[in-house]
Amino acid sequence: MIQETWDGFEHEFRARWPDRLDPRVWREPFLEQLLATWNEESRLFAAAELSRRAIGAAKTKDIETLPEDIREGAARGLLLAARRFARVLGAGGTPHNLATLASDTLRESRTT
Repeated sequence: MIQETWDGFEHEFRARWPDRLDPRVWREPFLEQLLATWNEESRLFAAAELSRRAIGAAKTKDIETLPEDIREGAARGLLLAARRFARVLGAGGTPHNLATLASDTLRESRTT
C-alpha cells in the first residue's frame, strides 16, 4: 500500500504540473527535485511516526492492546524499523524498499 500511495500521489502531481502557476519560474528540473525532497521527507516522517507509536506520551492502541507476550517484540521492531528508515540514503528509500525493510525488521524482532 505504501508504493501505491506514493505512485498515486506522484502520478496526480505530474499530471497537474503543466498547469503550474508560472512555468518560467517552476521549470521541469524543479519537479524532479521537489518529488525527491518530498519522498525523503515522507520517509523521515514515517520514521518519526513509528517511534511515536512505540514511545509517545499518548501511545496508540496499535501496541498497547497487543497480547503482552508479543508487545515487547512489536515495540522493539517499530523502534528498530524507525532507526533503519532514518538511515536509508537516497534512491534506496523507495516505498517498496521501505515496506520490505519494515516487514523484515518486524519479523526479526518478534518475540513469539
